[in-house]
Amino acid sequence: MRSINLFFLNIYMCYHPNIFLGSGKYEVADIDGSLCTHFVYGFAVLDPTNYEMVAFDRDVDIGSYQYYSKFVNMRNQYPDKKFLIAIGGWTDSRTSKYSTMLASPSLRANFVAKAVEFIKQHNFDGLDLDYEYPAYQQSASEKTTFAQWVKELKTAFAPYG
Repeated sequence: MRSINLFFLNIYMCYHPNIFLGSGKYEVADIDGSLCTHFVYGFAVLDPTNYEMVAFDRDVDIGSYQYYSKFVNMRNQYPDKKFLIAIGGWTDSRTSKYSTMLASPSLRANFVAKAVEFIKQHNFDGLDLDYEYPAYQQSASEKTTFAQWVKELKTAFAPYG
């Protein structure tokens, strides 16, 4: 688990990777919830066909291991904490699919609508954008389209607090 201390805001974000490998695995049950104000499950990814958020590893995240459920069910122990899903990450961001989605108002609108559904369906409290390579292979105007995307997400999420 990676922790980012935003001390000036009194926010302590902890990332939990959805890596389920060998003896080095770090399971949801291993998380010390007293260390964080916000928990971020990393990662969901952007589907390159329909530009919607999908589980990175269906079996681990929503299949037989049910890590999404285990993760958000920590809310029973820590009801005052927030549980977010991150999209992107180092591997997923290093493609042109985000640039393609950002450049299209209709693809962004679809992503936003489906992201709200995804978050509600899996009981997360919000979304962490971990898009690490803006304009990786596309236009420098991506700074503007990324900002527009963030505004669109904010508007869509506003009714849910």
